[in-house]
Amino acid sequence: SKKSSSLKKIKGLIICSSSSVMTKRFASNKFDKDLYYKLLDSEDKILKLSNKLKKPLLIIQPSLIYGNVGEFKDKNINLIISLMRNMPFVFLPSNSGMRQPIHASQLAEFVFLKFRLIKEKTFKRKQKVLLGGDFIFSYENMLKKIQKALPEDDKAKKCKIIIINRRLFFFLVSPLNLISPKWFESLLRINSDLAGFEKVSKLM
Repeated sequence: SKKSSSLKKIKGLIICSSSSVMTKRFASNKFDKDLYYKLLDSEDKILKLSNKLKKPLLIIQPSLIYGNVGEFKDKNINLIISLMRNMPFVFLPSNSGMRQPIHASQLAEFVFLKFRLIKEKTFKRKQKVLLGGDFIFSYENMLKKIQKALPEDDKAKKCKIIIINRRLFFFLVSPLNLISPKWFESLLRINSDLAGFEKVSKLM
């Protein structure tokens, strides 16, 4: 923004933000609250910059991203796999929340499609998109799908998924609030529905 004259040749802006700007809006722990405000502030600054430059803008707020590309690995699914490799079992609340993960390659494909539209000057608006994958399933089913996709000799396959009463689950994880409010709230979100986003195939 300080050197906007050097940006005149830019045809448009495609920004990858995060669905956390929606899902962590009402978080109570400081880490997630700060993340929400940083995302919101950043998106607002980008919007003002695009208005100043009079250029099209697309802000993508993707859901849970998964997939490995070379040395780069997602921080979500790989963390879950790591935990299951080191634990004989995991507890999940009954009726766990819904998820709509998107593969990194799908997100990249969507970005390149929009890039071509901007290059061809057929995308002229300013837009925010809450973007998710094509399939929606419960947190429990997501863990089972992860296990099924792993090699037969992977330790995570032996981790048992135990479903317990939702109130009992909340009671068992409650001491974690004293140690790490961030991790406590992340476990509470297992029961939240973080789905219903725009399906990537529909927008493609």
